[in-house]
Amino acid sequence: MPTYTYTTLDDPSAAEGPLAYGINTSGQIVGYYQDSNLNKVGFVYSGGTFTTFNVAQGINDPGQIVGLSGDGFSSFLYSGGNYTSIYDPSAFSKTLAQGVNDAGQIVGWYDTGLGALGFLYSGGNYTTIKDPLGDSTSRPFGFPITVNRTYAHGINDAGQI
Repeated sequence: MPTYTYTTLDDPSAAEGPLAYGINTSGQIVGYYQDSNLNKVGFVYSGGTFTTFNVAQGINDPGQIVGLSGDGFSSFLYSGGNYTSIYDPSAFSKTLAQGVNDAGQIVGWYDTGLGALGFLYSGGNYTTIKDPLGDSTSRPFGFPITVNRTYAHGINDAGQI
């Protein structure tokens, strides 16, 4: 039977959290916490040390990190010391990158104005991910409105989302 070790993440700067969102095989953890001013502060936790970062959602084995940019509308890929903006051109207002695999393929979701649709960003191209059963219809003021609800949160090295 496998043996597990539990580690409590306790950043002294956090008023609430931290919330861990991603971990790689080296044990590096990414996420965010809320400070005393109610700001979200991202972090990378590695070797027992917290390093302040953007709000991070995912990390792969090569150390590439994806998450939400400070503007609150676009996301980022951090790779090799450089930031690349991630913003799905189909987005109504925001794009949130959630996961990245070792090949650098990124998944997440974007706001459609009427819900959300998932995306895959690979090789410089965005592909929409839409669960055909993920829509719901509401009738505000008697008019039918279809609301999209497809969120992509993770991708493995085989490309499964």
